Order: sequence, then C-alpha cells, then structure tokens
Amino acid sequence: MNSKRILVVDDQLARAMRMRGVLHEAGYQTSWAESAADAMVTACRERPVLTLIEARLPNQSAVSLGGMLRDQLEAQWACVVDQTADIDEIRRIASGALALIIGPADLRLVAPTVDTAVACAVEVHRLRETGRQLHEALEQSRTTSFASGVLMERFRLNRHRAIGLLRDNARSQRRRLADIAEEVLASVERINGALGAPQHSNGMR
Repeated sequence: MNSKRILVVDDQLARAMRMRGVLHEAGYQTSWAESAADAMVTACRERPVLTLIEARLPNQSAVSLGGMLRDQLEAQWACVVDQTADIDEIRRIASGALALIIGPADLRLVAPTVDTAVACAVEVHRLRETGRQLHEALEQSRTTSFASGVLMERFRLNRHRAIGLLRDNARSQRRRLADIAEEVLASVERINGALGAPQHSNGMR
C-alpha cells in the first residue's frame, strides 16, 4: 500500500483534475480513472491508500465499485457526493464508504476530511496486517506443537526435548522451525499412508 497515493475515480476530467490539484497541494500523489473498470486496474497496480469515487459514475454505482475494491483488493474507499444529493443516497453510500465527502464549491475544504480518511485507512491496513501475522504465528505454533507431539510419541521424548530437537534441526539447516515441523508431519503422513494407518484431522498421525 502506498500511504501517499490517492486514486480519483470520476468520469468528468475537469472535475477530477480540480480534485487532484487540491490533493497535490495537501501533499498527496494522485492517479485518475474515468470508469469502474479502469479504477480496478489502477488500484490493483498502484495500491493507493484511498480511492475517492464520484457518487454518480455512469454504468456502475459508487457503492458497487467500492464493494469490489474492498472485497477483491482489501482497498479502502471514500465517496464524493454533490451537495444536492438526497438523504437516501447519502445513507446508502455512507453504509459502505470509509468516509463521505460532501463536495463544496471550495474544494480546499475537502483536504481535512481526506486527511482523516487516509489516517483511518492506514490504521485499518495496520490492523489487518497484524491480524494476518497473528494468524500465521498461531498456525506455526500449532504445527510445531503437532510435530513435537509426534516426536514425543515415536522417540519417547519429553516435550522440552522434542521441541529442542526441532529447533536444533532448524538452526543447523538455517530454516524456519515451522518448515521443519511441516516436514515431520509430512513424513508421518507418508508412512501412515504406506501402512494404511488412519488419518487424523488435527494434523497428528
């Protein structure tokens, strides 16, 4: 994710250029897409911290495009709504967007709202990455636990010695502990498969 890049999605070039000018003055880098299809391609390539979508894009609604960005690219989006938008439209957009920007005549008033939305997008990204790291650490811990249990059973080792054996192998081969543990479990799978032994769903063999 590029924390300084914002993608502006608007089918009207003049309006998009005005918004980009304001964002440049606020210190952001910008890209422009004139359609939903272009927006998906550009967002995939550049990974902007935030995508600003004009509410009344032709052929595809801002909510639909925002949902695609979120679901397919884990991207955050905000919507630019004209002051004449009705309350139902605003509510529909606000239900999915990270921020709602009511486009005033003076676009410079937009910058503080964008700054807040960008800060929120960065925090969402950080929390998501932390969650992934925690999930990966949990999976690695479970794999190591299963593998150490196999070694304890097969070689009559205590838990401390079994984990120490895995760590010694990982250190000597300069590999991750989880990779060594995976190989232990894979070896047991092959042996059990050759002997016709039953398989267990939790990874223990």
